[in-house]
Amino acid sequence: MDARATQAVKAALAKAEFFKKPVAKYDLKTKRVYVEYADGEKKRVK
Repeated sequence: MDARATQAVKAALAKAEFFKKPVAKYDLKTKRVYVEYADGEKKRVK
């Protein structure tokens, strides 16, 4: 079940990037959430 959930998340992220939708990500180094846009711009979430 865990492997299928991981694959589903990867597929959803790939689909969002393909359709040029913003994707929320987490930076492990700074421990902050940011939104990455299709043009490569990153904005921190407050």
